[in-house]
Amino acid sequence: MVLQHLVLFTALAVGVSAADRRCTPIQRGTQFGGTTISTTSQANYFYCNDLCRDNTNCAAYTYTVSSSQCVLFSASTTENTDYSKRDNLYSAHCVTKEASAKLYGPSEPHTDYYGNDLWSQAAATATDCADICQYNWDCTAYTWTADNGGVCYVKRFKSETVTVSPAPSDGSVRIRSGEVYKCSRPMYDADITGQDLGSVLRSSWMECCGVCRNTANCNAFSWNNYNGGTCWLKTGAAGAMPQASGVISATLAA
Repeated sequence: MVLQHLVLFTALAVGVSAADRRCTPIQRGTQFGGTTISTTSQANYFYCNDLCRDNTNCAAYTYTVSSSQCVLFSASTTENTDYSKRDNLYSAHCVTKEASAKLYGPSEPHTDYYGNDLWSQAAATATDCADICQYNWDCTAYTWTADNGGVCYVKRFKSETVTVSPAPSDGSVRIRSGEVYKCSRPMYDADITGQDLGSVLRSSWMECCGVCRNTANCNAFSWNNYNGGTCWLKTGAAGAMPQASGVISATLAA
């Protein structure tokens, strides 16, 4: 199945440094189109991700596995999704840290979220661990420890909270845990009918998740390009979702 829709996502570079940017979770099987900055060969999508994140003019990228091609865009205006190519196409948007911060819960020092591990990997800081979780759809929480130079435990969800004591006498924090606020995988060309809570103007559907998360009684949303982009906030997503060209819908992740 191939889904096509128009979006507008541009980089705002004024006063923003590379350290102030984060990239959104990977959209597999999606090809972006728009104003190209560069096309290079990269060994995997992680390098492409870093290139876009570190370039304040880059709004999005698409990485093609079969050709090792990394394309950076200063403006992403179209998205074509073909689920049969989910192992060949990897795309993401890159946004400011301020915008991405709306997707992160507070980091809890001296706290372990016990169990529900998906995997573990090296991460120098708790912030790096949060980013690893953000890039992977199945992760909604993490625990980071300073052991062995830093280890990130990627978790399916927040579980039993264990306070680690006593804290180090030098005041350092050797373990932190936190949640990453996410929505479900987007449903393209699908509209959640009724159950309306309100609407907010946003140029990208990805911003709707943070808006919904921070709005009382909001559990889902539909987005379309009405008035340049509108998040239609919903109390739920019960019932049928009729096909609606250009509409993107999702629910809050648990």
